[in-house]
Amino acid sequence: MRAAGYEHGEEALLTLARVLLDNDVQVITDLTRLTRDDLEGTEVLQDFDLDFVDKVGARLYHDTMWANALGSLDHPQHVVSISSDSAIVSSAVKRLSMSVNTDASGMGPMAVIRKLNGSALSDTERAVWYKSARTAAISGSCPKSHKSAMSGLRCYAAFGEAIGAGLPPSTDDLLAWSQLFPSSGTFMNYVGYVKFACDLMELPCAHLDQRLLARAKSSIDKRRQFVPRGQYFLRLDMVCMLLRLAEGVPPLLPYAMAFLTSYVFLLRLPSECLPIRTDGVGESADEQAVIEVTGEKISLKLRTRKNKLHGSLLVRSCWCKSCLETCPVHVLGAYYKDLGEGVKPFEHITAASALRVLRDMLGQLEVERAGLYRTHDFRRGHARDMQACGRTLAEILQAGEWSSPAFMKYLDMMALERDAVMEAHLDKSGDEDA
Repeated sequence: MRAAGYEHGEEALLTLARVLLDNDVQVITDLTRLTRDDLEGTEVLQDFDLDFVDKVGARLYHDTMWANALGSLDHPQHVVSISSDSAIVSSAVKRLSMSVNTDASGMGPMAVIRKLNGSALSDTERAVWYKSARTAAISGSCPKSHKSAMSGLRCYAAFGEAIGAGLPPSTDDLLAWSQLFPSSGTFMNYVGYVKFACDLMELPCAHLDQRLLARAKSSIDKRRQFVPRGQYFLRLDMVCMLLRLAEGVPPLLPYAMAFLTSYVFLLRLPSECLPIRTDGVGESADEQAVIEVTGEKISLKLRTRKNKLHGSLLVRSCWCKSCLETCPVHVLGAYYKDLGEGVKPFEHITAASALRVLRDMLGQLEVERAGLYRTHDFRRGHARDMQACGRTLAEILQAGEWSSPAFMKYLDMMALERDAVMEAHLDKSGDEDA
């Protein structure tokens, strides 16, 4: 580990070594098949330990996997067994987790070509660049789905180890795999991730019988093992009740403010709310979420969002006239101002703890089916509240920064249809009067 670049103290080194040994990492090259998410017992590790695991694993993977690929360029790859150590799936996961740099940032096509033609690069380095560029082109199409893809691939790897399946899969492999899923939607998503892995690893998957996969999907649906959660909304009145419950209870206050922030800005709590820090000292461009209160405005700057990779700026104004208890400026803004500059109020909160506390608070409020609510229901609830207040579809789309019709499931479709019909008739009457 020292030879691999670990620079921290002996005690930290021994702690990391114990965790790695507990996870069957016997030699440093075993890290090529692991990321931090694969390790158990990481609560005793520091962030620099986990960074070391990822960086060393990616570097070793780059040195060995690409070398193996270069050595077999003249030999087409066929079926690769994953029954031993799930090596090929682990390689696909590693490709997704490593940061691919093709040295083309800020350069035009001809400038890159001149660099590739230059004498400074060896034939091996050009081949590595080629492989890296190919991987970046494929994986860059869905950067926000990499974690989901990794989960799907690990699921298939475990299944492959159990029955001796391989990559690329046969149609029969996937048909048998389908019987493990209570939801046809999840199964088809996971099939997509397996195909994605085949694309990354340059393995064929055009042979799969789509008709039989469709039948497998239908079979899952007809078993009816999956019961949809249904629609749940955490609307303004419930947000007020949560704030009142947290009043005077210091451990609950950060959670209540995280819930209010998610409602006000229509946020996805784990990725957009929990990383928030207040504006001020030491602000970095790498910060995911920075909040600032100025005058009668509160703004949230997000470095990235699910549908806006280049980030966004969300601004809210005072709404004391409609609800004093939840005003973005005089309640939420006052909370952030009191914290001071450069503070991360939710850094001790995890997505799991937020969900647990939310359901516990709803249970104390005797909300029916409290255990079925999720933190995403604040985003859903605000969308429904906006509709109830007469906001247009365009205004709701803009507030939540939705880029697809998927948000429509948050709305009351019967009321939406009724209002649309009324508006059409009013417009028609106006035309006739004119």
